[in-house]
Amino acid sequence: ALARVSELEGELSATKSDLSTAVSVQAAMEAEVAKLREVRDESERREVLLSSRLNDAKKREANKSNASQRLEVECADLRNELTKVKEELAEVTAARDKLEGN
Repeated sequence: ALARVSELEGELSATKSDLSTAVSVQAAMEAEVAKLREVRDESERREVLLSSRLNDAKKREANKSNASQRLEVECADLRNELTKVKEELAEVTAARDKLEGN
């Protein structure tokens, strides 16, 4: 019976040691999980920030593109107007020269 008690005490000691190891491993794993969650949360915040910046850049690019198209149309209109004014000037100059020639 004494040998059995001694054997059980040995098993109890080994079990306590195993439990202590398991608790240490669990604590280390919980710390690692917490660290990974922090990294994940930071990555998500960074992703949201970068996505926001990208959307802002796309909006600015669209606005610039719209402004560029508007200015191209305005430039074409002004060129057409300039051509008409030059034609009118040529007509008026020709009419003046004709009148002065008479």
